[in-house]
Amino acid sequence: GNTPPVAVSTLTSLLSSNDDQLRTAAAVALGYAGKSASSAIPHLAALLRDPAPGPRNGAARALGRIGGLPSDVRTEITGLLHDPNRDVRLSALAAIELVGRPTSEELRALEVALRDADPLIATSAARLLSRYGSKNAATLPLIARLLASPDASVRYDAQDALDQSKEIPAAAVPALLSALRANDPLVRATAASALGRARVPSAIVLRELGKALHD
Repeated sequence: GNTPPVAVSTLTSLLSSNDDQLRTAAAVALGYAGKSASSAIPHLAALLRDPAPGPRNGAARALGRIGGLPSDVRTEITGLLHDPNRDVRLSALAAIELVGRPTSEELRALEVALRDADPLIATSAARLLSRYGSKNAATLPLIARLLASPDASVRYDAQDALDQSKEIPAAAVPALLSALRANDPLVRATAASALGRARVPSAIVLRELGKALHD
């Protein structure tokens, strides 16, 4: 947006308020100001270490919206993927997505986030990994499990990642075999195709593929 500098300055000063909610609201407002609030980046970055989750949450999303972040700030946002607060972790994911193509450090952190106990965080990480091409031997088995997600958009992202992968590691085979029994015909087709590219096609895999041909 084209927020006047005086407004950006006023909002930036509120980031040091003693009131958690006021710090959060100021961060959110700066985020909506977009690039006009670039002068607030250092102050928002400091808020990523706020003891209260609300300001950390607001600062992460705001920084993602403002963009043009230095590498040290991106590293701090990536660190929030380990935050104990679920909303803060989600905001860190949103910021990584908003900033653009993830760095190698961010991709590694997203691979760890695939194991998050919260399914929304895990699936959001999978969506970013499938979009930006991180489909290594460690990541694909985790993405294959997402074919069982009740969320159609999550299944689509998992399908897209698997369809683009030339080789499928053996560790992904159990999830792919389960996916052959999915109700969604597109999921079954993706699983069958991926199993055909599995590195270690066992007799069980071939048998299940044969069953799928008659589905």
